[in-house]
Amino acid sequence: MERKSVFKTSFYRMWEVTILVFLALGLIPIIVYQQGFTLGTMLGLFIGAFIATLFFVGMIGSPLLTLYFRIKQISIAECVACLQSKDETIVHSFAFNKLQSLKTSDALVSLVNLAQDKNIDTGLRKQVLSAIRKAGTHAREYVPMIVNILDSEEKTLRKEALKTLRLVTGLDFGEDAEQWRQHL
Repeated sequence: MERKSVFKTSFYRMWEVTILVFLALGLIPIIVYQQGFTLGTMLGLFIGAFIATLFFVGMIGSPLLTLYFRIKQISIAECVACLQSKDETIVHSFAFNKLQSLKTSDALVSLVNLAQDKNIDTGLRKQVLSAIRKAGTHAREYVPMIVNILDSEEKTLRKEALKTLRLVTGLDFGEDAEQWRQHL
């Protein structure tokens, strides 16, 4: 079983419950119709069931899933494996938030490694650099690894790395990675 299956399983369970809620609420119009109510009443109840299901997903389902991930003891390796996968799902968001919320040196190392991983989407790498900035001076020991990102071909990624370096070190040597390396 893959490590990311913890996330996927929970995510799919939420959708299974959502479908069951929709089906249960969808039965109300059918029962009402069998009791002799009009087709308009049945349609109105069905639309109400649909809206109630959307409410469940948006207002209840997502926060419940977030809470589940915060409570559940999910390892850093599981979060990293999920983020390294090519799946484009909301599960990435939950894994990233979980990793960011751990606030341990192991989590910070994992974030720095993810920021350096060229196989990961640039947008996610920028998010990771933003999370490292939130760690502030606690990320100081990882500055040499962050400097390596200045060698990236992606201009937006270099800008994020530079912002992170400026905040973490209080220094500014521009995008010149060699100058950063000399002064560290």
